[in-house]
Amino acid sequence: MGENKSFSGQPVLSQILDVIPSAIINAANRKHQSNRYYKRLPLRVHLVSL
Repeated sequence: MGENKSFSGQPVLSQILDVIPSAIINAANRKHQSNRYYKRLPLRVHLVSL
């Protein structure tokens, strides 16, 4: 009846992305040259959108 529908803390997606260190993403980027030909979508943004 009087339920509070507001969220407390961070959204689940944000919590999941906090577990992935930026160092791992940067290392994969250097190893595979993922951002070599990008124009508007760098690797981190692509990972978040997936």
